[in-house]
Amino acid sequence: MKQETIRNLATTCAVALLLAACGGGGSTSSTSDTTYTGTITGFGSIFVNGVEFETEGSRVSVDGNSATEDDLKVGMQVRIKGSANGTNGKATSISFDDDVEGLVISNSITAGQLTGSMNIMGQTVNVTDTTVFESKLATVTGPDQITAGMIVEVSGYSSGMGDIQATRLEVKAADLTTYLSEHPNGIEVKGIISNLDTVNMTFDIGTMTVDYAGATLDDFINGIEEGLYVEVKSIEGLDLNQ
Repeated sequence: MKQETIRNLATTCAVALLLAACGGGGSTSSTSDTTYTGTITGFGSIFVNGVEFETEGSRVSVDGNSATEDDLKVGMQVRIKGSANGTNGKATSISFDDDVEGLVISNSITAGQLTGSMNIMGQTVNVTDTTVFESKLATVTGPDQITAGMIVEVSGYSSGMGDIQATRLEVKAADLTTYLSEHPNGIEVKGIISNLDTVNMTFDIGTMTVDYAGATLDDFINGIEEGLYVEVKSIEGLDLNQ
């Protein structure tokens, strides 16, 4: 995979903390608010981990860009800053970042079934009976109908090593060309760097090999290192036969 931008999301020592925060329910304290993470289960305000958060006046971001509450969907893993007391709370900010948004390499879900796994840009995405499914393609009405070359966005619980338990799965486009016409920033994937080769300037995220020669590096102090949790963005495709 050729890429345009690689962003450092965590140093090696902070990986476990970041993955825990991105991947499950709970809360952590900050200087002014508390941070709550979990899956959106409903709206009318916003429901996360059984707590209804008031959202009036809150800041919303999606993949680092300013957004509105209308851009949030059931099944998304979000991070909320605010306060809560029992089953009620007040959000000051809500942020969502997908785990992967890119090319489907293969789909092993049997026709007529709603559960199974698929390979999306080298990440094994596990679909369960609780995964929220949505499709922008009228011809794709279930995860079993997703085929290689389609563009899919996944939110869920990620190990960072190539396995994602999907809480939300959305088909975005039939192919990369169509997708890029509406999303010029390109496809993206997050994960932990393994098999780093600084001579050939490659590393793996899951089973996908990233060629980072000529890439723009964002938030790196010591350069590319084994074990870093990174985000890779690209406006090019990859070998579907890898």
